[in-house]
Amino acid sequence: MIIPAHEFEILSCDGNKYEESCIVSASVDKSIRVGDVRNFRIPVAVLNGHGYAVRKVKCSPHRKNMIVSCSYDMTVCMWDYMVEDSLVTSTGWTPERHEFGDGGAMWLVGYVVIGGGVD
Repeated sequence: MIIPAHEFEILSCDGNKYEESCIVSASVDKSIRVGDVRNFRIPVAVLNGHGYAVRKVKCSPHRKNMIVSCSYDMTVCMWDYMVEDSLVTSTGWTPERHEFGDGGAMWLVGYVVIGGGVD
């Protein structure tokens, strides 16, 4: 199946365990798209807030409408894609040398998120 989600390369995608037809994708175009595989041409939500390509996106295993993303702009963002002002929080780090290992962002419990790199 070919899903026309972004104009540029998709770097990450994840499924939502609470909504089987929901898929979330992250792209070089700095956006995250939430779509329904039954009708992906019209996105459920388009999330913008990163300054560079979005490296990784993960759906929450605890809350059906929560997403976490990390970007090459060195920020980790938490999103609630069901509300108009969807960016819940954004945090960044500024060490001199930080590289994403696998671009890892994972959920722990509720709103607690951990992101990691090779440094």
